[in-house]
Amino acid sequence: MKRFVNTGVLVGILLASAVPLMGQAVNPPSATAPTTFISLSELQQHFAEKVKKARLAIEAERLAALDAFLKKAPAAEKQATLLAMIESAAILEQADRMIALSEEYLKGTPNGVEAWNVRQVRYMALINSDRLNDAKAEWEKAAAKVDMDAWQQVFDAGVLIADAMQEAGRVEEVKEFYKKLRDKFSFVSNISEVLGPREAALKWLGKPAPALEGADTQGKSLDLAQYKGKVVLIDFWATWCQPCIVAMPGLIETYKTYNKSGFEIIGISLDQDKDALARFLKSQPLPWRIVSDGKGWLSPNARKYEVSGIPATFLVDRDGKIAVVGTPTRGFDAVVKRLLQTSDKKP
Repeated sequence: MKRFVNTGVLVGILLASAVPLMGQAVNPPSATAPTTFISLSELQQHFAEKVKKARLAIEAERLAALDAFLKKAPAAEKQATLLAMIESAAILEQADRMIALSEEYLKGTPNGVEAWNVRQVRYMALINSDRLNDAKAEWEKAAAKVDMDAWQQVFDAGVLIADAMQEAGRVEEVKEFYKKLRDKFSFVSNISEVLGPREAALKWLGKPAPALEGADTQGKSLDLAQYKGKVVLIDFWATWCQPCIVAMPGLIETYKTYNKSGFEIIGISLDQDKDALARFLKSQPLPWRIVSDGKGWLSPNARKYEVSGIPATFLVDRDGKIAVVGTPTRGFDAVVKRLLQTSDKKP
């Protein structure tokens, strides 16, 4: 059996590609007066936001065109059109539209890998619409008999449900759900290797986050109490950890989105080579504090949090309690947003 690969958000559904114009001259749009920027970072952020807005506008136009085309699409193209519409609705974060379109698509294509890819997008939309129980019930019904051609996708969808239950603090229910996954996928040789760390991590939920110690790369002492009242992601990582590096752009985006609302990140580097860490941070600066003592796995912080593999992440709520352990299949945006909103509603 192949190893599990949880591909994350949209599970390969979003396959947007740019098609270059061939054989014709293209006149660039006239440039407007340049804006003055005080730093390269500010300039890059400005144009990244402009590109994002333009991309969303084009995607909205594409979805409208697909909607009109669907009404007259030949039967042979209906499912492909629905799939393209689901992609657009996902990019535009239109949860209700994703739910409706996926339901229509699954009527025509109820089985197979593509169907389960769509189900993962559907479950994500249901969860984001506060319909976790519906997502769970649908998964249990659809996965009653595992489609062996799509067992990986069936499992990934189950993990998506489990992560959502963990984010919601439904610890005992998650434990039972993991048992169900173990039984259903007992034919997979490394099922314990995959689920074991997730099950072990549940003991941290709801407990006060252990104190951190040491100094950051600027030589300033770190105290977790300094972050009281904020939502904090403690990220154990290293420059030699490829999955850690791959995750960085997503973390940076989440940080930029929610930092002003009270979200912080503390990076705990397990690099023993401090020069390698310094070179990395010089070439790829991170906007949050990094702590490194050069002790690697023997770092007191790694021992306190019982870190045996990286990336290892602990999301702490504003009360200083651990709310999520491990990287959610949907990324951190949804749970960070929920924790910030939940905290804001407290008297």
